[in-house]
Amino acid sequence: MKKKIFIVCSVLLLGAMLGGIIIFKGIQSNKAESFNLNDEPYYLGAMRDFPSDKILGEIPTAKDAKEKAVSEWLNLFGVKIKDEKPYKVFYDKQNDIWLVKGSLKRGWVGGVAFIIMQKSDGKILAIWHDQ
Repeated sequence: MKKKIFIVCSVLLLGAMLGGIIIFKGIQSNKAESFNLNDEPYYLGAMRDFPSDKILGEIPTAKDAKEKAVSEWLNLFGVKIKDEKPYKVFYDKQNDIWLVKGSLKRGWVGGVAFIIMQKSDGKILAIWHDQ
């Protein structure tokens, strides 16, 4: 009887730990890292080379930035974007803009999607996919 109780408790504890990790990862992935557009010539060049006039509406949070980025990427690049998780969100406080980009799984070769958007009105300043 004690052995069964131990096994059940162990399984419950393991489940709780895995659930906590999943919840923590979900919360953590909705936070933005900081960056400064003025220090990034690559992104400044992208704004010149891949402009857009599309306006998505105010983007107040990193979660909103990620959701709007994925929606735009799906429209432009298709479902292959889903292979570029986790999406990384960056915020430039000085310029009030979001940068969202995809990522490659370890060992994969290729490019990822990028988007730069104004926080205040959601204007897409640049959107592109590296090859």
